[in-house]
Amino acid sequence: MALHQNKYHIESARRPGYDYSRPGYYFVTIITRNRLPWFGYVAAGPFKPAVVVLTDIGMVAATEWCRTAELRPYVELDEWVVMPDHIHGIVVIRYRPAGESLTTIPPQWPDSGPNATIWRRSCAVLKPP
Repeated sequence: MALHQNKYHIESARRPGYDYSRPGYYFVTIITRNRLPWFGYVAAGPFKPAVVVLTDIGMVAATEWCRTAELRPYVELDEWVVMPDHIHGIVVIRYRPAGESLTTIPPQWPDSGPNATIWRRSCAVLKPP
């Protein structure tokens, strides 16, 4: 781990010299600023598994993650999950249109619905029990 401004930081996992505009599978993590839990909270009960309950902002993040593949026909989404302060997902780039790469796939942020939990692969948004 590297030290920067008196804080330890994990060095980039990016492969030096690799062209990230190439077709392939990419593991992506998007983290909220200062790791604040904008996307939701973990709820658990006795005899119930822990689930992430999304805030309205978390619903927007989940909805827009799903829209990525709708807006970009060359992108496929594999497994993904929204956590309270980050999103993990596997993005599959099938082919590369001119001028596009993994770094040019920005999220959109429209209005969203009520709190929910997420079923990861199908992009279905489920209301909490």
